[in-house]
Amino acid sequence: MNFQYFYIGDFYTREQCQQISNAIKANIDPNIPDVPAENVKKTVDVGVAKVKSVKHLIKDMFDMIEQVNKEGFNFELYRINDYDTVNYNEYTAEKQGEYGWHTDFPLYFPYDLKLTVIV
Repeated sequence: MNFQYFYIGDFYTREQCQQISNAIKANIDPNIPDVPAENVKKTVDVGVAKVKSVKHLIKDMFDMIEQVNKEGFNFELYRINDYDTVNYNEYTAEKQGEYGWHTDFPLYFPYDLKLTVIV
């Protein structure tokens, strides 16, 4: 693993981000639970939707994820499919929204559990 994180600015325009956000919110499935990191303060509203509900808006990102992984992480990733999920975290002032800093794996483990992408 060459990096702990990788940043690409302006991959999507503000308008595209709004379209993605609207599509996720319109397709949130209340039967899919959020699974937050352990022992971390999380005071946000979370919705989860299937990838297929936004695939038409984010499919160009899939190749970029694979390329960044190849260059910087070298994880054995499964191809993203329609039944994978996307999380929608909404941070509000009323709830003093925060999701405390955390890693998705202990730094002493010789492997990682997932590669997270944030739009």
